[in-house]
Amino acid sequence: FIALVYDHLDARLARNVLAVTCVAETAVALADGVSWTVPLSFVALAAFASKMSDVRFGAIRRMLREAEQQRRSIDAAHDDLKREVRARMLAERELRQAQKLEAIGRLASGVAHEMNTPVQFVSDSVTFIRAAVGDVLRVVAAYEAGAPNAEIAALAREVDLEFVRTELPNAVGLASKGLERVATIVRSMRQLAHPDHAEMVPVDLNEVVRSVVVMSASEHHLVADVTTELSDLPPVVCHEGEIAQVLLNLVVNAAQAIGGGPGRGRIRVRTKRDRDDVVVSVEDSGPGIPPELRERVFEPFFTTKPVGRGTGQGLAIARSIVLAHRGSLTFESSPAGTTFHLRVPVAGGAPPALLSSQSSPWPARTSASAASSARSSV
Repeated sequence: FIALVYDHLDARLARNVLAVTCVAETAVALADGVSWTVPLSFVALAAFASKMSDVRFGAIRRMLREAEQQRRSIDAAHDDLKREVRARMLAERELRQAQKLEAIGRLASGVAHEMNTPVQFVSDSVTFIRAAVGDVLRVVAAYEAGAPNAEIAALAREVDLEFVRTELPNAVGLASKGLERVATIVRSMRQLAHPDHAEMVPVDLNEVVRSVVVMSASEHHLVADVTTELSDLPPVVCHEGEIAQVLLNLVVNAAQAIGGGPGRGRIRVRTKRDRDDVVVSVEDSGPGIPPELRERVFEPFFTTKPVGRGTGQGLAIARSIVLAHRGSLTFESSPAGTTFHLRVPVAGGAPPALLSSQSSPWPARTSASAASSARSSV
């Protein structure tokens, strides 16, 4: 027991204390007339206990060293994991932004066409206004020069002053409307392409829907009539650009689904409040998604589009964005059409960096449907 008590001390000191104790014990025992075998047995027992204690402490020290090494390894692995998570989050954000710019690029020619029409009649109106003002100034100059009334009347008939008086306000109105249309398109494009704030901010989702309808006009104006049914909504705390990206893909997918069928279709975008959530529904009159493909609609890189037209990331990214907002993206489909429901909480969700790693791997977004013959939008 003395050997065990002193074993935690320095090894040399513990051995010296044990040796002195054994010598003293043996001397006292022999002086009392005890057989020499008895103290010798106790000395052997003490030596054995000391040796076993050394072995025990050695094993404990090895375990502690191994535990420390394992802790360091775990810390290093944790740091590596955090770096990988940050790298993945960065790559995912870049992928979302690239997908957004890809959508804008795909719509660029259509947006240019949409802008060309109002710009053209603005140009025509301004040309008419310039000529009309010049004619009016000729009549005014003749009047100021004191020309005879007959000459002024003849000049007025020559420039058709009555026609100018009637059409000049119309030309100004057309030019104003054209500029408003161009401003609306530019504002919608800026709203979609502008990088999001680092934090979620209150957003008017009805205004986002209007911008998306304007931006996607080149995709749907030839194949479908688009109507909106916008309810009174409170400001929704979200990343505006990301939600606009989701809605743009849904509307474009709906237009592509209708474009694959005969006749002119219909797209209806509705907003409503459902208790603590806001729901945006995009309904189309396309042929629907075949039942055997519905489970794969949100699968990353799944697409039935021709090579070079679809990457299969649209709906997967959309779902990732919505999940990061603590919302949901669901759909219902039948041969009469498909409706996607985007649901997000009014108060906003957890930051995307915390939730995107919990969603499905690369939960990016693939097109809105999955049949090339039935829904070419996937």
